[in-house]
Amino acid sequence: MRIVDLLTRGRPTVSFEFMAPRDETEVEVLEKTVATLAGHAPDWVSVTYRLRTGEKTLELVTRIKRHYHIEAMAHLTCANSRDETRRILNWMEREGVANVLALRG
Repeated sequence: MRIVDLLTRGRPTVSFEFMAPRDETEVEVLEKTVATLAGHAPDWVSVTYRLRTGEKTLELVTRIKRHYHIEAMAHLTCANSRDETRRILNWMEREGVANVLALRG
């Protein structure tokens, strides 16, 4: 589902934003946090993007969608080359990530 559709339903939505983890310790903490907050039935969540650990953002967004059945939006910092940005967007499309917040500057 697209987040824009959730926002135009005519009722308030609840969402959480998570900072992308930098290392495996932060991944574990974030997994526990997501599991706890999933009990509050958020309409959607977003995950920030770090240039050095962008793959973790993509993996986390996919895991949230599949495991917790929560719509997830990936932030994408457009500081990579066009080819790399295209590769990332293609990966998102293959994995069913329909919501992207593309940031530049």
